Amino acid sequence: MLEVLRHHGPARLGRFTFQDMILRTPGLLPLPAGEGEPAVADQGSLFLPQETAGPGILPDFPCGLDVPREIAEFAVEETIRAAEGYPDFPAVVQGGRYPELRRRCARELGDRPFLVIADGAKLVRRPRVLVEVLPAVREEAGPNTALYLPHAPAAWFPILAYMGVDLFDGLSARVSARQGLMETTAGPVDVRGLRELPCRCAACADRDPEELGYRGLLEHNLNEAARECAGIREAIRAGTLRNLVETRASAQVEMMAALRLLDRDHSAFLERYTPVRP
Repeated sequence: MLEVLRHHGPARLGRFTFQDMILRTPGLLPLPAGEGEPAVADQGSLFLPQETAGPGILPDFPCGLDVPREIAEFAVEETIRAAEGYPDFPAVVQGGRYPELRRRCARELGDRPFLVIADGAKLVRRPRVLVEVLPAVREEAGPNTALYLPHAPAAWFPILAYMGVDLFDGLSARVSARQGLMETTAGPVDVRGLRELPCRCAACADRDPEELGYRGLLEHNLNEAARECAGIREAIRAGTLRNLVETRASAQVEMMAALRLLDRDHSAFLERYTPVRP
């Protein structure tokens, strides 16, 4: 569960405890060596369930983002049904692009260690849907339930945390590395188009772009994800997360669109946890 230490809007600085893990949030779920999945066991989908030794993420009914409402409703019902009787297990919030279905799914799943927001990779490419779905889920989830959005690029971490996401992962870092892309604060950059590396992390120092390779890119991308999380936590402590979000959004059109929609349509959601100073 999540112990919330400080708010900045819906963003939460906290201490997340699950099984043998203790993480600072917003933060990364750990990746086991040589694997691309979170260390938390995933029991698969209802189509292909998998056995796990502990309380891993419960099977769900994956429906995708752009499906007819009837299919999304069925996915929500089946996901909720599969989670009944396992209140201490993490579960997946289904509902496609329909915020009211996401809201219902989060409410019915109840207080759990964390909830997984399905279709994370697609949501960050759809600012309007993202801005409707995340506040809906955050408002229905329990205050000590962490929200986990898989597959998000590191550059999006600040605005996602600003909307209430507590946990990220390194899956986007791995995919980007396979594609020859370097994660930066302004988004992914094709390393093959660089004449020198714009980074001096342990993976990049004293190397030329052609020397980096997949392993070097992966190490850099994971470093970038961890660095972004640390920066978000410091910004929450300092009360400057909004400044960080605006800086990141200025570099990406889709992120700026999400921020403007958030301000226009969800000001009450943002202000609910914002401290009032005389």
